[in-house]
Amino acid sequence: MDFDDLYQNGRKRDLSSGKKIRFCCIFLVVALVTGLIVWKIIPRSPAKAVQADTKSQPAVSAEEKNVPEKNIGIPESSGKKPEKKKDLPSGKKGSRTVAVKEPVLTPAGQGEFLQKGIPGKEDISPDSDKPRIPEEKKMDAATSAGIAELEQLFEQKKLAEVSRSGNALMQTLTMGSVQYRKVLSLLTQANWQRFLSRDTTDDFAFRHTVKSGDQLGIIARKNKTTVAALMKANKIKRANLIQIGQKLTVLKGDWQIFVSKNCRLLILKRNNGVFAGFDIGIGRANKTPSEDFIISERLKHPVYRTSDGRIFKHGEKENQLGDYFLKMIPAHKTQRQRAGFGIHGTPDETTVTRSLSNGCIRMRNADVEMLYYLVPAGAPVHITD
Repeated sequence: MDFDDLYQNGRKRDLSSGKKIRFCCIFLVVALVTGLIVWKIIPRSPAKAVQADTKSQPAVSAEEKNVPEKNIGIPESSGKKPEKKKDLPSGKKGSRTVAVKEPVLTPAGQGEFLQKGIPGKEDISPDSDKPRIPEEKKMDAATSAGIAELEQLFEQKKLAEVSRSGNALMQTLTMGSVQYRKVLSLLTQANWQRFLSRDTTDDFAFRHTVKSGDQLGIIARKNKTTVAALMKANKIKRANLIQIGQKLTVLKGDWQIFVSKNCRLLILKRNNGVFAGFDIGIGRANKTPSEDFIISERLKHPVYRTSDGRIFKHGEKENQLGDYFLKMIPAHKTQRQRAGFGIHGTPDETTVTRSLSNGCIRMRNADVEMLYYLVPAGAPVHITD
């Protein structure tokens, strides 16, 4: 009786050890391939898909953020810490991209919402939604001559004299008037050019010699400036590339921001003198509060997250934050916490000076870039009517 007869009569054939191993290997390979095919075919959830897209976000490098938020915190009078934003994965290893969540959307009409920074049917008409520009109360021959002289000094590139004479002239002008805005523009351009050219005339800035143990972050904190400003003025490409004996130009000062909602102006002061001024847009329906705040964080190329959870990278059409975002937190414990509140740019600069945001201060991208470089975390912001 051969082997097949035994099998037909009910006896099972025994498999050799080699055959058993080959059978197991074939089974595992088939199972693995099947699992991979299923994993590729089944779609991921929308939330995970959105997160995956954020891996290509431009990261905020360490040198672009001069003082971490954890070193700023809340003033001693505050009993509640600000809400922390959720960090999203970044395409650059070792750094993080923070998504800025917008405030609650403003209802408009029948179940629709007014989009941040975009004019809607419910918005005030452009003819009515304008900055207040009062008549100049002190417009006389001396004032006219002073403005003409200031323009001539600027054309001659005598920038230090523009800074000195411009500040003195502004103290005599009416806030928000045409003449005030003209002098403010000249003063802003002169001071920014002096910063970029590392001018030290009239103690505008000073030279710091790098010593052993110096780091840009330490130098910035001691002098109330930013790492970004030190790198910009001194043309430093990487924050750790400074050498002992190297001379750095440092723009030291106490920085404060003053916002006039009626005039739609933001005034940047340094050591109580006007350093620069810019046009701004404010929130719809008086959503920009007239309160005091503190700059807590500075972001370059911010990611925009809407109140309904959608996320838009920098450069996408739907991203309404522009190139920079300066996050603000309340200065006093009695103030309401406001998530996603700050000063930022805008993709449509033609709408600056209008009230189209959900509360944030909107600026032209080139203007908010100056603030990003000059204003350190911890600087106060005073918003008034």
